[in-house]
Amino acid sequence: MKVYELSAESGRKWVWFFTVEGPVIPMTYGEIVEFFKQQPRIRIDRNTETTPKTSKAKLADYSNLDYTPTPVFSDRAKNILGPHIDSLGQWLRLECSEEPYWLFNITNVVNAMDESRSELLRFAHGGVMRIARFAFDPERLRGQLVFTPSQRPSAHNLVTDEFVKLVEQHKLTGFHFKLLWSDEEGSHVAKAA
Repeated sequence: MKVYELSAESGRKWVWFFTVEGPVIPMTYGEIVEFFKQQPRIRIDRNTETTPKTSKAKLADYSNLDYTPTPVFSDRAKNILGPHIDSLGQWLRLECSEEPYWLFNITNVVNAMDESRSELLRFAHGGVMRIARFAFDPERLRGQLVFTPSQRPSAHNLVTDEFVKLVEQHKLTGFHFKLLWSDEEGSHVAKAA
């Protein structure tokens, strides 16, 4: 089994987005959950800083909004992946003039980390400030596709190799998977973001 950090593929190959009109996406888990429940109207457009209108960048199945970690899926990706992940998060439709896109908040908070083999940087009060090295208990990962760790909910969008296989099987574009951990080899990243 493998665990990856999910993000949008960087570079100028794919279009990224920015908010034209609507509220700013909050950063803490509880605030994000409430934000999605309120169903705010968010209008988006191309992020011309990363992909100018004159660029040859294409619309991808996975993108980025305002450089936040919150996943952004195309309508096609939502239709393909939705049946597998609908119960693991909240969807919010984004208004885009080019193509329908969806923001996805992962609400599947899983306590699967092996803290004794992970490297957690803590605040003075004991809360986790940052996860610098990931290690997991394979038993607690069984059946997981998409999740966020209980030690830092919403700070990391994590997926297992089963999710990666779905993306590859359907040839979805724009996804970047950074390998964090493997049950065979342990941590693959000296310092994770």
